[in-house]
Amino acid sequence: MERRTPVFIICSPRPRVGKTLLARACAEFFRSEKRPVTAFDVNPDQFALVDYLPAYTAVASIGDIRGQMALFDQLIAGDHVPKIVDLGHGLFDPFFTLVQELDFVREARRNAVAPMVLFLADPDRRTRQGYDMLRNRFPDLALVPVLN
Repeated sequence: MERRTPVFIICSPRPRVGKTLLARACAEFFRSEKRPVTAFDVNPDQFALVDYLPAYTAVASIGDIRGQMALFDQLIAGDHVPKIVDLGHGLFDPFFTLVQELDFVREARRNAVAPMVLFLADPDRRTRQGYDMLRNRFPDLALVPVLN
């Protein structure tokens, strides 16, 4: 059985629900097991994950083509290094629009990459709408609600 490269996209359409905390916990888990890990802080103007884990975290941007290519080229690499994306709430819609436009889920499978969305859930209406959008637009993408 082929070993796949895990990519954890940690997100919510709302601020201050624990996205960075979960991203940090995931990265720390891999580090505690002496495994390599790469994290991406995709939070314009609020780079928190890189402050906590500067040795393992890169600041990423999807504001232009160059930044988009740099991020998605690294996410699609089937190099067996787990990747963690701490996605800021303000980029929730633009990021998943890119995922759809790039057909990221299909490309990931072709490259032995296993993307998974860890979705921070709360009772807010925007959260329910975001979850439904992901479930409907990406039926083949692993979508895991996380209660903080």
